[in-house]
Amino acid sequence: STEQLGERLKQMRQVFMNILLNACDAMPDGGDIAITFEPGGEGEAKTVEVRIGNTGAPISPDDAGHIFDPFFSTRDDGTGLGLSIARQIVESHGGEIRLDSPAPGESVCFSVTLPAAS
Repeated sequence: STEQLGERLKQMRQVFMNILLNACDAMPDGGDIAITFEPGGEGEAKTVEVRIGNTGAPISPDDAGHIFDPFFSTRDDGTGLGLSIARQIVESHGGEIRLDSPAPGESVCFSVTLPAAS
């Protein structure tokens, strides 16, 4: 229904806003954000992958294992809920969110893979 679609879009907007706000926080003196879209899969298993990379402060290996944990934050004023909520939303849509290998020139990259709409 149109109402369900509106709610799903609202949830996905929250996912991408959480990632983008984190990227901006990681670049207090400015930097670059790169967003790419990549289709994948075949037949009924078609997907779309959205990659969001930035040139901000890298995530330490120790922190990388916890960034999706509720209430984990590296910022003094952070709630630690943004990426946790993003993961819950993405998984509820049958997708996956992960910290991915950054592309050249990036220090951090998040990938969100979702089933493609039919």
